[in-house]
Amino acid sequence: MYSLIIYLLTFLITIVLTFLAELILKGDDINSNVKVSNNKSRLVALLLISLAVLLLSIIASLRAVTVGTDVTTYIINNFSYAQNSSNFFDFYNGQIMNGIYLAKISEVMEPLFALIIFVGAKAGSIRVTFFIIEFLIVTPIYIVLYLNRKNGSMAIGITLFLFLFYNFSLSGMRQSIAMSLFLLATYFLLNGSRWKAILLLVLAYFFHTSIMIVSIILFVVYFIFNKKQKNKKQILIIIVLLLILLFLLYSRLSSFFIEIFNKINSRYGYYMSHYTGIYSHLTLSNIPMFELVFKSLIVIYLSYIVIKSKRVLIIKNQILLFLQFIGIYLILYNANFYEALRLAYYFNFLMIYSVPITSKYINQDRINILLNYLFCCFPAFLYWAIFIMYRGAYGTVPYLFR
Repeated sequence: MYSLIIYLLTFLITIVLTFLAELILKGDDINSNVKVSNNKSRLVALLLISLAVLLLSIIASLRAVTVGTDVTTYIINNFSYAQNSSNFFDFYNGQIMNGIYLAKISEVMEPLFALIIFVGAKAGSIRVTFFIIEFLIVTPIYIVLYLNRKNGSMAIGITLFLFLFYNFSLSGMRQSIAMSLFLLATYFLLNGSRWKAILLLVLAYFFHTSIMIVSIILFVVYFIFNKKQKNKKQILIIIVLLLILLFLLYSRLSSFFIEIFNKINSRYGYYMSHYTGIYSHLTLSNIPMFELVFKSLIVIYLSYIVIKSKRVLIIKNQILLFLQFIGIYLILYNANFYEALRLAYYFNFLMIYSVPITSKYINQDRINILLNYLFCCFPAFLYWAIFIMYRGAYGTVPYLFR
């Protein structure tokens, strides 16, 4: 109950701050001809957003080291080693126990994440490390919500993050930073800033190298949907058929994929080889049902909105919706490759951007806005309540202060 109160209170305050900022910015955008008033109201809105970012970062920083499954693996031992290192390069090239074997830190951790640990260690507090990590996760999200405020609700976006991904960010810290940068990169790519997107994806690579795989998928989808040729539908049908075949024939192609993943990162090659040895055939029991059911409900609801509105989606929205289905496909693909879920998270994370945009297709009267908020966010709340709070996923329950 204590953990429930801590998380719910944090989430409620964050949502209220975001909603108030959204209301202020909405009035600001409508009355854009009054410059002095606009500047003041925009500053107030940005202050509210800043408070929300700080709140989430502080709650993350105050937690005990027992909160978050991966804290033990990636933070504690490395933090202690960094405290005794004279400089970052000595730390990053040093060796430390990684589970049951000795490994170089540079082989098991990306440099920018290692730098955060090193900075926190030299500051003399693991709280500094936790704060920087969460700040780097939450800030890009709010940048996307702010830039997209005229096209979608900021409150819906942050609610989805809180119930679907905040607890994961306390455990899967490296990937959560990469996911957040992936979200921002996707926003810039779909809004005509390719080079900003590329730079952000390169930056994300130095937090989690798995970003390379999802970045390739992102750009392939982007270029297909932006093709002017009439055969675009045929290409998409072929891709869908190939994905189905890939799902059914994975066991025969696994050696090929192991070789590719090994070139991206030897750890991924090892994971793929390891799990292929354990699960040599399609294992439906490996499909995470909570992930599949609750996230599919949100994607199905988005599809329903599009069908009911009878509007033709602009290319940007088409891409976002297609990427959501890629995310669901990768959750299912966990039946073949046990780590596919981690790739799915990147595309699931785009819900923070795609759900608010798609929600604009409904009538914007108060009742419909409220109902839409409930339909979008209730599956996320159930996911959080059952999978995270009740079943203890990601090791973030109980929440304890350090």
